[in-house]
Amino acid sequence: MINQNISAQKFILEITQSKLSEVLWVLEQVVFFNLDYRLSDYLINQYYLKNSDKISITHEIIANDLGSSREVISRMLKRFEKDNLVKVSRGCIKILDIKKLKELC
Repeated sequence: MINQNISAQKFILEITQSKLSEVLWVLEQVVFFNLDYRLSDYLINQYYLKNSDKISITHEIIANDLGSSREVISRMLKRFEKDNLVKVSRGCIKILDIKKLKELC
């Protein structure tokens, strides 16, 4: 079907290009930036996207978005919580100090 239908070829190419771009972005983040930077940047972006200091999200979703594991993200968030940057509760992260979070970036 792909050999005979140009629309199907174009569709498959666009999906492949999009996924490759996502993979390369994650790879770049992992190679060139430490996890403190990536997590703080992620939380700041979520803060502005949701226009709220309360972000309803799980550690698993953050880990998948950042190319890390849930356990590592949980440890980082605990450290952020200890430093009074965020307050972590089940399925929700509340940003307490956006200025200090920006300093990590």
